Amino acid sequence: PDALTRADKQVISVMSSRSQAERLKEIMLDGGIASPVIDINDLKTYDGKLCVTTGRLSSGICLDEILILTDKEIFGERPAYRPIKKSKVSRLLLSIDDLKPGDFIVHKDHGIGKFAGMQRQKTDDYEEDLVIIDYSNGRLYVPFQNIEKLQKYSAAEGHIPATDKLGSKTWQRTKQRARKGIQEMAEKLLKLYAERKVARGYVFSDDTPMHREFDDFFPYEETPDQAMAINEIKKHMHSEIPMDMLICGDVGYGKTEVAVRAAFRAVYDGKQAAILVPTTLLAEQHFRTFKSRFSGFPVKIDYLSRFKNKADLDKCVQAVANGEVDIVIGTHILLNKKVRFHDLGLLIIDEEHRFGVAQKERLKEIKKGVDILTLTATPIPRTLHMSLSGVREMCAIETPPEERLAVRSAVASFNDKTIKEAIERELKRNGLVFFVHNRIKDIEKISGYIKKLVPSAKIAIAHGQMREAGLEKVMLGFLNKE
Repeated sequence: PDALTRADKQVISVMSSRSQAERLKEIMLDGGIASPVIDINDLKTYDGKLCVTTGRLSSGICLDEILILTDKEIFGERPAYRPIKKSKVSRLLLSIDDLKPGDFIVHKDHGIGKFAGMQRQKTDDYEEDLVIIDYSNGRLYVPFQNIEKLQKYSAAEGHIPATDKLGSKTWQRTKQRARKGIQEMAEKLLKLYAERKVARGYVFSDDTPMHREFDDFFPYEETPDQAMAINEIKKHMHSEIPMDMLICGDVGYGKTEVAVRAAFRAVYDGKQAAILVPTTLLAEQHFRTFKSRFSGFPVKIDYLSRFKNKADLDKCVQAVANGEVDIVIGTHILLNKKVRFHDLGLLIIDEEHRFGVAQKERLKEIKKGVDILTLTATPIPRTLHMSLSGVREMCAIETPPEERLAVRSAVASFNDKTIKEAIERELKRNGLVFFVHNRIKDIEKISGYIKKLVPSAKIAIAHGQMREAGLEKVMLGFLNKE
């Protein structure tokens, strides 16, 4: 502020967003200087010495009577980021190149068989390509123009299906059973969501200066998709119809901040918010994020997970029931019938598909009349279809935060110098390193090798054959930079 007031020119600060413009105005006021936010169209009639406006400029410029500064000169250069390219195609079978011999394939009329390759066949003067499918009792040749009847088989990882018989009624019976099952599930779901539509939920209050202060506490600029999701949630929480919103976005794209804003809205009105997560480690991470984000506000946050002993768990459960806890974060323990809420207003579910059937039944009981926010990076087909068909509301967060650095990848031969330099560079910036090895049997040997290369590094080993509690302990130590 002092440097700007001493300037013998008119100074215009051009910010890229309204929120940044307002923030700069507040910084100037803290320095005892009034610098109003002026609309860019009104600048020609403004005759004050200092002002802030919004617009897009690549850099500032100094002229005889005027000095124009951008957010780059005032707040510094923003890190580069790479926009995500959207896919233009999304079909079940993108092309025959997606298949390799031995892959399971489904024919709409004949059922599950194995793809055996392609064959060129000539009949009289006509030549055509045929797709060959092996069934348990013979081969089927499908003309290429009928490829729309084929679909690559998909099922749970590790499941190997039985191939059908050509001419058998088994496949027709399977289709009938599937149709009946889908119809029953659709009826149940529509009944459930129809009940939610006519149910009357709590209408949360409109924004106040406290809401805006909490939003400004966020240290980054919201991405356009984040802002859209936050506004959609605000609209639904102001409605008397209970919200059921799906937020879909990649890891690191800001879904948690959207959930944090919704939780604040619930807590401000004296309601409780519960955040359900699939893993103990995620519960710990969310607990830290929420504690940090709410640090300037009188909100009581606690968590339920295996990291707590029984006495602490019982104490937390009691506090939740008495209304002494505003926000509780937990794994499936949160779904235990012993956990009772004093006045639950918002339930946030992180990666719903990671929970089992029994847990989902318990969720249905908790959900009645409560606003629901589901976060996912990988929606299961049923959830996605319900969102796209309008049964559930959905918001997609597709733009990465501007501060998110582009991933740098390098392929190199395995050598001591490259590995040593990469690890030391990361440790110098107080960062963390994952070293991924492909075999458990000699993972200890690799650990010794890294220790020899970088003696200052503190190394722990984690792999899929460890007991869950031991694995979580190692990962928590990694998170704590131990």
